Amino acid sequence: MQNAKTESLNPEGSIHRQHTTGGLDLGFGQMARHGATLLACLAGMLSIANLWLLPLTEGSLLAAGRGVVLLLLAIGLMGTSRLSLFLTLIVALGGLTNSGTGAGDLDVITVLEVCLAASAAMALLSPRASR
Repeated sequence: MQNAKTESLNPEGSIHRQHTTGGLDLGFGQMARHGATLLACLAGMLSIANLWLLPLTEGSLLAAGRGVVLLLLAIGLMGTSRLSLFLTLIVALGGLTNSGTGAGDLDVITVLEVCLAASAAMALLSPRASR
């Protein structure tokens, strides 16, 4: 698709050029990004909180480290970069391969990571809002 340029006059009288990509933007991308931020915060906090609930093993320390990475990615999701969405999608999908350890709390984190991966993918695939 080609980019189209439209011009409009602002109330101040200056010409404002706006680029459109031709795609339909219903605002789902921004809502999905905010949802991914919330889910990354929740999954990160729960992964770190598992240190107090599970025995201190190598696996629990690695899960807490992933929680720290998710919290850092949640800070990145508050911006406008697509790199943070891509990295969040990779980390969330990477965490799904480690599920099935048998702990009850990890099932909640797995569900959160599935929702996180879905919302990050939806935000990544949605057209960017014009600035």
